[in-house]
Amino acid sequence: MEHFVKYRNWYYLGTSILFVLIAASTSPLYEFNRNPDGQVYMDIGKMLFYGKSPYSELFDHKGPLIFLLYGVGYAINPGNFFGVALIEIIFTYLTLKWGYRLSNFFTKGILCTIIPFYLPLCYLLMSAGHPAEFLIPFQILSLIYFFEYFYSRNILLPSIKLWNLGMIVSFAFWLKFNLCSFWLVPLFFILFRIWKQAGARRLLKSVSHFSGGFMAITMPILIYYGIQGTLNDLYECYFSYNFSYGTEAQPFAWFTWRLFLKGITFGGCSLLMIFSNYTVWKHTKSVPFLIAWIAGILITWIADFMGGRAPYNYFIILLPYAFIGLVGLMELVKEKLQWKLFYSRKLYLLAILCPLAASSYNFYQKFTGKLKENNRGLEKICAHLRSITDPQIIHFMDLSFGFVQQAPVSRN
Repeated sequence: MEHFVKYRNWYYLGTSILFVLIAASTSPLYEFNRNPDGQVYMDIGKMLFYGKSPYSELFDHKGPLIFLLYGVGYAINPGNFFGVALIEIIFTYLTLKWGYRLSNFFTKGILCTIIPFYLPLCYLLMSAGHPAEFLIPFQILSLIYFFEYFYSRNILLPSIKLWNLGMIVSFAFWLKFNLCSFWLVPLFFILFRIWKQAGARRLLKSVSHFSGGFMAITMPILIYYGIQGTLNDLYECYFSYNFSYGTEAQPFAWFTWRLFLKGITFGGCSLLMIFSNYTVWKHTKSVPFLIAWIAGILITWIADFMGGRAPYNYFIILLPYAFIGLVGLMELVKEKLQWKLFYSRKLYLLAILCPLAASSYNFYQKFTGKLKENNRGLEKICAHLRSITDPQIIHFMDLSFGFVQQAPVSRN
């Protein structure tokens, strides 16, 4: 066990590589990426290097930073999604590394080390390459800041952490702005406490630090689209269209009920979110903090529902709450049952093998049976295109499922 603790970060890095290679749709092990959204992000990200401007010459209603991330992936390796997979490996590693730090607030020993493995497994299997996926490590880091703030009993949050939080919220805002809901209640809790106990001057100073971090990411984006003369297009496509898109969401009660019934991933995570309230209360014994925690879950849940016609994709934003519930549940089981397994290396091996087994099944599905059946029509079209000299096609948008990547056609 001492060996694992000493080389924990290396184990996390190796596991991150395995998770992405096996579970992510961007993995270079697969023939092509069947995720239609990822195809669109890659197309727009690529065209950034050809002088095209999103929202005016290219359309998708996601935030500009997701196109930039995929554009960086394209710059790393133009031939496939390997560059995006490499970015996902980095973000998955940060999720594991910071997940370990967060779990230390609630339990000790081997549980702190193994429970973080289930965070990347959930989001990679649900929707690899989704905008919310890239926020998970920064959500975990933000929760570390919030719990450190609570346990320190200090009135003020250090300026560097406020600056970092400003950059994180700005990053979320320009990925998909409804995802910012995760930070609303914790920030209000901190700023209200500063105002109440330290006065308005300290509050304004804290807000200025946070705003500085927020504008560090926001200003380059506004300057870029200002120079392009497409600020109005940015507003119409990213803000106006998304608000109208959100009105097409399902009835809230029906969505909530279906979420509980939608298998282990959604139903199980929903139950763990509820259990996280017990975990937080057990370790803080603070009524205001518990109220803030419950309010944070509810507001994030509602904002996820308002994300449009596919709120399940944005369920990823709720995973950190479920993570806290899982840590608390495993600690409770450990206390009640006193299993020797919790103190052995076998638990670590079991925790690694179970996610990898689930990932491997996902890997198997991508090559056989169901997924092959669903794509036979597109494969026949691609085979026909290979027999044509200098073929030309249009992008099929949501019908693509890797069609453009698989077809022998230049994406220029």
